[in-house]
Amino acid sequence: NISDISPVSSLTKLQRLFFYNNKVSDVSSLANLTNINWLSAGHNQISDLTPLANLTRITQLGLNDQEWTNPPVNYKVNVSIPNTVKNVTGALIAPATISDGGSYAEPDITWNLPSYTNEVSYTFNQSVTIGKGTTTFSGTVTQPLKAIFNAKFHVDGKGTTKEVEAGNLLTEPAKPVKEGYTFVGWFDAQTGGTKWNFSTDK
Repeated sequence: NISDISPVSSLTKLQRLFFYNNKVSDVSSLANLTNINWLSAGHNQISDLTPLANLTRITQLGLNDQEWTNPPVNYKVNVSIPNTVKNVTGALIAPATISDGGSYAEPDITWNLPSYTNEVSYTFNQSVTIGKGTTTFSGTVTQPLKAIFNAKFHVDGKGTTKEVEAGNLLTEPAKPVKEGYTFVGWFDAQTGGTKWNFSTDK
């Protein structure tokens, strides 16, 4: 489960480097290791090959089946995220497939989602050459989506709104004070509702 390969950055005589099937996302520490002739880096989380551009002695290369999950974003009917997958020249690699009917207009991937889904994804697949080594740079990017609801609290005709993620507990607002009245709690309807339990209700 290696995620950091920066300790190898000073090994300028290194010729072979294998970190297949790990969690490496940043390969910038390899930029000056120009003696490398064999690089096995498949099944990681690599999105940007730009730092490998100067490794011109490579003859054996593996970069297949990268896979990572982006930080969650809020669900909306129209969700758009930037494409972050770059080849050796720094050019963006267009998605090979996009889930849920999504579309691509560089640099953004966009989905129209009329109903909530907990994640969307896209794949990439491009032949790349570094030095004399050619391989398929491929992978899957998953974008989790959070279901966010607006909870509205009404007191004497005035309302405040709080965002809450589906499945999470609401934070109870300060109890309102009005002369001549005793506040007995928050209810899920203005009349005839059920008292809300902030410790258990979601």
